[in-house]
Amino acid sequence: MEDNTILDSFNDDGSGKGLSLTNEIKGYLSETARWAKFISIIMFVMTGFAVLFAIFGGAIMGSMASAFGQGGAGMGLIGGVGIFIMYGLVAALLFFYAWYLFKFATQMKMALLGSDQDALVTSFSNLKSYYKLSGIVMLIGVIFYGIFFVIAIITGLGVAAGGF
Repeated sequence: MEDNTILDSFNDDGSGKGLSLTNEIKGYLSETARWAKFISIIMFVMTGFAVLFAIFGGAIMGSMASAFGQGGAGMGLIGGVGIFIMYGLVAALLFFYAWYLFKFATQMKMALLGSDQDALVTSFSNLKSYYKLSGIVMLIGVIFYGIFFVIAIITGLGVAAGGF
């Protein structure tokens, strides 16, 4: 006999047939939580590297450009600040991706070990946030690709017409 934990005691139609977590589903969720925790730890490490690169890469860029004389100092400052901002944003995104995935994994493990409904809900809430963040970042990326595509078309047409 399978060990079933009832998630919903009644469907919306009141039929009394609800969802249940079978041992097979619990196994899948447990394995998913282990992989999510592993991936989130790697993402935390990558976040640390991105922060280090933001700090030291910007400083190195600034000092390298200033070695080229008066004109290079201003460009080095702009490039250094640009690298700092860009990798700072990458680090922030990586942190939130890692955080949501880590919280999903730890809460799922707690839910499965203790048959804790609240931990299960929190776990799936964090997974939802992870995918929501992924969707927002992907949408922003698609919008930027669209903008760059339109700019490339306009520039290409301008070059072909001899305007640039």
